[in-house]
Amino acid sequence: MRRVSKILHDHHARILGQVADLAENMSAYSKSLEDFGYRSFLAWGEFEAAFCEGNELRLHKRCLIDRTKRRVRTPDGLLRLRGESALPVESDPCIKRLSEMKRDNFVSVNERREKMHERFIAYRAEEVKNLATGRHNSRTTCETEYNSYEELYKSVLVDVFRPHGFLPDEFRSEAKFPVVSKHLTDDWDLCWSPESNRTLLRWPRKRSEDIRKMSELDLRCYVRSRGARGFAMIPIGFEALDIMAVRVPSLVDGFEWAYSRFNGIEELQTVLSAHGFLYGFVATSLEEVLTASLTSLR
Repeated sequence: MRRVSKILHDHHARILGQVADLAENMSAYSKSLEDFGYRSFLAWGEFEAAFCEGNELRLHKRCLIDRTKRRVRTPDGLLRLRGESALPVESDPCIKRLSEMKRDNFVSVNERREKMHERFIAYRAEEVKNLATGRHNSRTTCETEYNSYEELYKSVLVDVFRPHGFLPDEFRSEAKFPVVSKHLTDDWDLCWSPESNRTLLRWPRKRSEDIRKMSELDLRCYVRSRGARGFAMIPIGFEALDIMAVRVPSLVDGFEWAYSRFNGIEELQTVLSAHGFLYGFVATSLEEVLTASLTSLR
């Protein structure tokens, strides 16, 4: 079994290596999201870029693409493949300077981080307003329409991904674990769902605007074999025989950070909608790569 797992792990790495090439279009995806009114992810990139000096920004963007490729192409989500040396932070002068300031001037870095949180909150408020006024072309959800958080989450998840060919997957869905999926090949489906069946246990009431106290989304995209059903937490290592994570949110700098958290139901719909919009930008290229590669597994 260990040998089989390693073979599958290596095959997944080859498939994800092709998916990782989509990172070359990071700037275009980012611009498209901005054009549709999604901006909270910008706070993260602005924070890191603020540590660049002189003409370092271009190199920083190139390093960012390379780091993204490493993350997307590795089945375990780390920044390196098995046997590969870790990516040296020294290759990005801006991130290197940030790391040095964390060590030598933590107070200054923390002040900048708090300002980043403030920008994030302001951007998120704009996004929620855009959704409410119809700019995102999505129906605004009222929490009083639903009897449970699971029911609401599933409804929005289906609304967001149905335009991209995903349908409710009753074969895999379980209590507290809604799944939407679409067929890629005779043997494999592409799925979106919460990461685990614990995500929907507690209704996400609106709390403070402290970003550290927000609810977590824990939405995941993954390929799963057609015969595998029910809940499956994506394991560290991703060596399970019937599942492979696809890190679509990593294809835009700051997206995963921004749209993995939300403050109340209005923001839940906003962050799920953002995932749907990003998927729409990459769908054609991503599905072509996955379909061709997974067919060779037969």
